[in-house]
Amino acid sequence: MSIRYDNPHLSHVVTEPHSRLTPWSQQLVRRKYALDAWFSKSGKPDDVREFVARPPSGWVQTWRTISPWTFVRAVLPFFDVAEKEYSGKGTERGVLWLEPSVVVGESGRWRASALNDEERQQALECCERQIAQFLEIGEWSSKVGGTRGLDPHPRCLHIEPLGLYLANEGKNRVALYQELKLPMPADVWSSEYIAPQRMALIERDDEWAVQLDDREIRTIRYCADIIVPMLAAYGVATLQPQQLKAPETNVLRRVLRSLAKR
Repeated sequence: MSIRYDNPHLSHVVTEPHSRLTPWSQQLVRRKYALDAWFSKSGKPDDVREFVARPPSGWVQTWRTISPWTFVRAVLPFFDVAEKEYSGKGTERGVLWLEPSVVVGESGRWRASALNDEERQQALECCERQIAQFLEIGEWSSKVGGTRGLDPHPRCLHIEPLGLYLANEGKNRVALYQELKLPMPADVWSSEYIAPQRMALIERDDEWAVQLDDREIRTIRYCADIIVPMLAAYGVATLQPQQLKAPETNVLRRVLRSLAKR
């Protein structure tokens, strides 16, 4: 299937560069799609053994897919804390060309494998028309014929320090761009993640955990083979259990620090 981007309104869209953490982000995206495949009964449980043995709280095994946010909240330590801390502080990046292998999508409405060539072409052209229309008139419109109905305009969150993207709208099309190895145009906004110096990786027995601000400790229950090296590459230090400070000491230190600032 040959696709050409020859729309003049797309010619000046900036290509987003790769992050140094791209290899880990790509592995995380592949794990998400293996999970979606298992949910839809087309994948192997061995590929997502930890999720099969102990599904995250609130997940329903009859779902055909899970949202990018649901997945990342389950696998990325303290992502929920980062969401709260940086809520409303994101930066609008505008329209960018993204490498789809680092974009977490979803397969709820339709799957790329279920589309014929004509429907695939429609999905890509719909996305292109939406972006081009926005660049031309400055407004988004969902009234653009899409695949099996009207498709929302493509919009992604960029977890900037990790080089990982979460599709907020246009989630189903991500897998199609990945399969065709095409750059994906999307409206992007960026947000932060917990700074590496605030976290510590802890190796204990046969599992890993992460401590935040010398206080809360959470076990890495899923995708530890990806998350641990990813956080290490991000700059998170690794501690042995005996190196952890007592919670009482941490509290006292924070009190003294706050008093010193007065």
